[in-house]
Amino acid sequence: MAGMPRRIIETSPHGRGSSGGAGKMPGTAIVYIRVSTEEQSKKGYSLPDQLEKCTQKAEEMGACDAVLCTDYAETAAHLDRPGLQRALELVATGRYAYFIALDVDRLARDLGDQLYVTEEIEKRARVEFVTHRRGDPGNPEDTLFYHIKGAFSQYERAKTRQRTIAGARQKAKSGKIVQPGGYPGHPGPYGYKYNKDPQNPKFTVVEEEAAVVRKIYRWVLDEGLGLQAIAARLNQERIPPPRGVKWYTSMVGRVLTKELYCGEFHNFKWRTVTAEGRTPSGRRRTRYLTRPVEERIPVKVPPIVTRKEWEMAQEIRRHNSLGTRKGRKHQYLLVGHVRCGECGRSYNSEPHSTGLRYRCIGTRKQMSSTPCANRSWPVHGNSRTPGLDDVLWEEISRRLKDTSLIEKELAGKRRSPDTAVRDKLEKELRELELHLGELRRHREALFEMRLENVLSEKEFRFRLLKVNGKADIIQQKLDEMRRKISAMGPVKMPDLHALQKAYIAKVESADFDLKREIIRKLNISAKVYRRRVEIFWPFSCAQKVDNRTHNRNRGYECPTLLCITREFPEPGRYGKIGIGLAPEMDKKLKQIAAERGVTQADLLREAVSWFLDQEIEKIPPRKRGKVAQVRRTLDLPEEHEKKIREIAAEKQVSCSYVIEYAVQRRFNL
Repeated sequence: MAGMPRRIIETSPHGRGSSGGAGKMPGTAIVYIRVSTEEQSKKGYSLPDQLEKCTQKAEEMGACDAVLCTDYAETAAHLDRPGLQRALELVATGRYAYFIALDVDRLARDLGDQLYVTEEIEKRARVEFVTHRRGDPGNPEDTLFYHIKGAFSQYERAKTRQRTIAGARQKAKSGKIVQPGGYPGHPGPYGYKYNKDPQNPKFTVVEEEAAVVRKIYRWVLDEGLGLQAIAARLNQERIPPPRGVKWYTSMVGRVLTKELYCGEFHNFKWRTVTAEGRTPSGRRRTRYLTRPVEERIPVKVPPIVTRKEWEMAQEIRRHNSLGTRKGRKHQYLLVGHVRCGECGRSYNSEPHSTGLRYRCIGTRKQMSSTPCANRSWPVHGNSRTPGLDDVLWEEISRRLKDTSLIEKELAGKRRSPDTAVRDKLEKELRELELHLGELRRHREALFEMRLENVLSEKEFRFRLLKVNGKADIIQQKLDEMRRKISAMGPVKMPDLHALQKAYIAKVESADFDLKREIIRKLNISAKVYRRRVEIFWPFSCAQKVDNRTHNRNRGYECPTLLCITREFPEPGRYGKIGIGLAPEMDKKLKQIAAERGVTQADLLREAVSWFLDQEIEKIPPRKRGKVAQVRRTLDLPEEHEKKIREIAAEKQVSCSYVIEYAVQRRFNL
């Protein structure tokens, strides 16, 4: 191109520009161009124009070479733009004489950012713009003009944003769709087609996809399926997903939660927040957060399901989140009702090698940079730790069978349906009696005004006739209500003791499903710590809770009237010892454990504890020969494990044989 620099070197944000010599190159300039939107960068609405004018400016200033730094689809609101940062790195080398841009708003739209960038550049090079002169940095008038120019750029950006938002809100209030999704260029939700008409934007139903949406809702309403079951069924039927190659639970969840499918689309539901870092493709990371409901503007669109079906689906999903998932292999009584007392997160259920357990989701490193240190709790108790399900149901059943507590809670609340109707009629009766009294006083005032000649006879008769008519109507209503109340008769209260007796029998024989239903209806929840469990109960229970677990017979006052507290000892440190028992001994231990209602591990620990308290003189040697053994691993407290190993080393026998001998002595086997 004639009249322009001989070379234009385009740099990559991560590459290196022209190295030149070791010193400053007076004939080399840095040209910086920028466009704000991705559409401009693809179609080149302003990039060629900026490049042409900036290179002409470089030629006028005597530059023979120009290094090009470009920012594609980058807003001036941020300084961490790849092209600008590369340009600043080149300027910092001190090898370039000029820095040229089309206008000051290409550098920044904020006055503070503009002054910072300009100061960094002018330490090494001269700044010039195509549309206006930078002037002398040491001249106060030139500096003032430059500051005013930057202030106007900032003001222009703020006004543009204000006008854009106001126009979009006005468009939304007129019943039009502003953005079909959470970001510009969104193709529209599954089941609809967005026409992308700026004058009359609207959604049209895609029948093929709408049939899939209706099928998903039918599976929820008719079968109560969850997200995972629906996604698996859609993949089995080879139904194409909205994007990708398979359905995921997140896709199904969006279909079931969006009000769009029942005919209501919300403009301004999402707001964009810039996050740190960039994507692998170089785009700035953003997050989409929901706005408050009062900031959203609803728009009517063609529905795919009815409002009633959508609301029923939300209720079923809420119920499923509190209940046991269909197809769950194990039964957990408190799924959805347990939270961590340390970090506030929920406790999830998970199978473990030692049994079923509840674990805080905050203990996972993926959830937080500082994982929660709270302990996991077993679902069912063992000799070391009480089970969370057992503890909670013990407290619930004890209070459900406490007739005095239930009578106290229901005192003054036992009302039949007729009582509410009677109360309503009596309230209306009192209001009508007050109104009738006012009319009578008004009639007396009319007579006094007539006697004092304040009213003429014609006016007096007219007003008196009007008051008497209203009084007759109210009197008729009063008579009708009195007849209704007298016909209702006395209030009949239900037999509470008979109901309690039947309910106690039902609680004592409750199966798993009934227990879950009781917990759900009473909205009982638990908060767990390392040494205590707080059970939040809907009734007042200001009484002590006796804890007989682990020989702790003290009582603990409830911290509030709505909370039951159970405390437990800190879990100790345990060691593992491998043991082998003869089949006959193992069989007899199982019989004893079944009679006592404990586990074999409890019996083994009991035998070890008793054996260590005895005076140990001699342990007979084991009989020679191969003997079939039932092998298992036993958890022992650290001090017991240590003593067993010391005895085994002293008597020159194995730890397994010491424990076997202790079992023989303790249970006379």
